[in-house]
Amino acid sequence: MTTRAPSRTPRRRRHTALLVTIGIVVALVAVAVGGEFYARDRVGSCVATAMGQEVDGDVDVSLGATPLLLTPITGTVSSISVNSDSINLAGPGEASMRGLQLRSTIHDISLPEGDGTGTVGSSEASVSWANDDMLASLQTLPFGMLISGVTTDPATGTIDVAVAGGLGSMSLTPRIEGGVVTMQASDITAFGIGLPTGGAQQIIDLLTRNLAEYPLQMQPTSVDVTDQGLQVKLQGGPAPLTTADGPKVDCSII
Repeated sequence: MTTRAPSRTPRRRRHTALLVTIGIVVALVAVAVGGEFYARDRVGSCVATAMGQEVDGDVDVSLGATPLLLTPITGTVSSISVNSDSINLAGPGEASMRGLQLRSTIHDISLPEGDGTGTVGSSEASVSWANDDMLASLQTLPFGMLISGVTTDPATGTIDVAVAGGLGSMSLTPRIEGGVVTMQASDITAFGIGLPTGGAQQIIDLLTRNLAEYPLQMQPTSVDVTDQGLQVKLQGGPAPLTTADGPKVDCSII
């Protein structure tokens, strides 16, 4: 009597089905990863464009760990970091605040889509202004070419400005007044003689006027003089992500 070997067909079928399943899973993972990279690139570029309406300068956008492909389900992006090593704030025909360093985070972002609108739930930021950049900014003021140096004194909380190579001097004291950062001019001298502060204060106001409005409707909470320059802390609540008079921005990913 002859005994037949058991058929291997079922085993081969199971093996083939397993390979097909693995292939489908790998393909789905590849699509998801590719889609996430696309979404992050699109949203990052889009938010950078939106923030470009608020500040003059290149910004770097970093997205949180939550997958952006979940945005159509959740309705918001949990957090986005917006940083820059050099932005400028300037009003038409006014002096320019140059070289500001920005470190900020915005939360609960509803991305602008077809209609170009978008909102943020809250935000916080730190703005640093180095002495060299402060000097370059002060030199954009009327008669600014006479300003030759800037040093900061954390002990007194003042910014000391040298004029005409030290032939004159002026002290600036930053403070928060009426929800904006201002600088009070004092101790103005020329050739060792004290001078009135009125004219100098009006000129300094041309520069600080650019701090009357902040990105995402943030408000200053503190201003500190450091060894390196000036540091301002900002915080904000619900605010539009895009400006009404700026170009429409569409961050939709589907």
